[in-house]
Amino acid sequence: MIRVAAQHPPSVLIRRAAAFGKRKFASFFARRRDAARPTFLPDPAPAPLSPYYRTPDSSVLGKRAEVLLGLSGQFLAHRFDLLGSGWTCLSGAIRCRGVEGYRYEDRDAPPERPINAANREESVRIRAMIDPGYAAIDWHLDFKSGYRWPKDTWYRDIPYGHLPGVDIKVPWELARMQHLPTLAFAHALARDGAGGFAPADRYAREFRNQVLDFIADNPPRYGVNWRCTMDVAIRIANWLAARDLFLSSGAVLDADFEAVFARSVLEHGRHIAANLEWDPKYRGNHYLADIVGLLYAAAYLPRSAETDGWLKQAVAELVAETERQFLADGGNFEGSTAYHRLSAEMVLHATGLVLALPDEKRTVPGLPTLPPSHFERLARAADFAAAVTKPSGRMAQIGDNDSGRFLKLAPTAVRRTVAEAKALYANLDGYDEIPDDADYWDDDHLHSGPLLAAFAGLLEKGTPEDRIDDFEIETSILGALGRAPALPVTGALAETDPAPVPVPPEGFVLLDAEIRVPGGRLLDGLKARAFPDFGLYVWRSERLFLTVRCGPLGQNGRGGHCHNDQLAVELAVDGEDWIAETGTYLYTPVPERRNAYRSVHAHFAPRLGEGQEPGRLDLGPFWLGDEAKARCAAFGTKGFLGSHRGFGPEVFRRVELSDTGIRITDVVKGRAKKTADRAADRIVLGGRDAVRAAFQPPLAVSPGYGLVFRERAAG
Repeated sequence: MIRVAAQHPPSVLIRRAAAFGKRKFASFFARRRDAARPTFLPDPAPAPLSPYYRTPDSSVLGKRAEVLLGLSGQFLAHRFDLLGSGWTCLSGAIRCRGVEGYRYEDRDAPPERPINAANREESVRIRAMIDPGYAAIDWHLDFKSGYRWPKDTWYRDIPYGHLPGVDIKVPWELARMQHLPTLAFAHALARDGAGGFAPADRYAREFRNQVLDFIADNPPRYGVNWRCTMDVAIRIANWLAARDLFLSSGAVLDADFEAVFARSVLEHGRHIAANLEWDPKYRGNHYLADIVGLLYAAAYLPRSAETDGWLKQAVAELVAETERQFLADGGNFEGSTAYHRLSAEMVLHATGLVLALPDEKRTVPGLPTLPPSHFERLARAADFAAAVTKPSGRMAQIGDNDSGRFLKLAPTAVRRTVAEAKALYANLDGYDEIPDDADYWDDDHLHSGPLLAAFAGLLEKGTPEDRIDDFEIETSILGALGRAPALPVTGALAETDPAPVPVPPEGFVLLDAEIRVPGGRLLDGLKARAFPDFGLYVWRSERLFLTVRCGPLGQNGRGGHCHNDQLAVELAVDGEDWIAETGTYLYTPVPERRNAYRSVHAHFAPRLGEGQEPGRLDLGPFWLGDEAKARCAAFGTKGFLGSHRGFGPEVFRRVELSDTGIRITDVVKGRAKKTADRAADRIVLGGRDAVRAAFQPPLAVSPGYGLVFRERAAG
């Protein structure tokens, strides 16, 4: 913390200390107030909620009927597979498999505690509304490690990152309730007579019961699931969207449920408004999620002075944050392709919601309009998302990937057997109690299809190569909300300069490697794209997909979701990964694993030796040293030349493209030679296996948060 504080001037530290003291003072009285009286709002509930989302036709849903059937069956049984947990039943006795050897059994974990006394009566009343025979879900458990957060702890007192192996993201992910739209689609298909589904009302009752179960077990401002405003915001958006989808396909929800539901929407809105995750410099996707959640609450609730204020604030901040968080080249300022997807989903749905506002909401005095620049920035973000999508349909993993999504409308799960899943993923050890031939619905967390399909719906963008047809659910739903105005947009820089790539300055050669691709013709249809604001350079041809990371750290230089990957290369040939980025794996549960996946040694980037990093890793799990200062010296269809100063002396990487292969040369400028130093010999590699053996980083690839392949180049 001292190192972090030293990076700020005294005036900033004084202001932050004063703000911290003020928050602590306010929290003291708020905590006492909430302990003394119910935090549930008193009735009456607000008037009926406005509808926005409509369920697509069965012809659209039918394209994903098999996976919707499989997933909805799991959710009806209260089985969830989140953040590498494997499918786990969260009702009754729960089998927690542990994380990296850490497992909190009953004797190690805090005992389960009841709802705090002031909220108990209302909690019991709500629970009595749930259908008999419904098995309650355990909302407060990290069902990977077995650690449980108490229900009666005030939200700001909830600890996290305090015990090894414990991950607060697990209950947060469950409480986002992003599975509810899948239940709504299953309801629609069942009503239309699709085979294999349960009776339609079974899905509607499950939606009703799960929402009531959550509300009864999570009084406002108590427990783990009110700790992070972002997750509160994502939850209310999913509740509201799912409710619309059920109602638009003929479900009937009783008045008592609707009253409790609408009241909780207001409670969520007030919580978000009081706990915005704003920072003058480092605010990011959390704050964006907050304002989007506030927009949902304001758009659905009836007009009042309070909700009108929320609506005006949310629309104004949506415009401002879209401009701020999506760079001029379309990339996201977090410096992560996965967070680009998350933030883009939030802005797309929020924009669609604003376009769909009814007349009574549009006439709110002082309500901002969405300017043309807002849609231009979204179009650039769509171009970036398409450019970083490999021929396989999966995104290149640049920076962190916590598998975060906003609304999971078009499922990306693929069907495997349990035996196949166990053979693929190392994190599924302990899955032996399930038959090997059972179905395992494996979420493809890297697939860009849903995002590209959503862009196609709102912006009418997308081409067959974007592989969006299987995800038409997203296109249909976003298109029904509204269409962006047609605007001419200039995409990111496309280079056609065929000039040879300059040679780096003289120095010590770290690497001189030629990768030969059997069959040649790598340059057929070659396109080169530059995203200098994000810091990524992309080449794509009929056979080749290649990226080089080179540019600024995200989050205005803080690099909270960036890795030590400057000048790193990712390579795919004929749709198959030859060199893949290793991903993220975990955040706070096992700090040493967090740093291992952020390290330069987890990327195919220039290295000077064990232990040397181009950016400091000791500033905290969400702070990366900005020592590298990477820059691009040349870029075109023939290749790339760039450098960074993270090791002290300037390190250059040259990438040359030819019809038959790729040559990569790393040079340290002016490095004093030691007696043991010897310039690298030139090596020649042919084919995928030889390249993987030589250059694929030593860590196993993590294709999603909490997931890790058994083999480092699996997939």
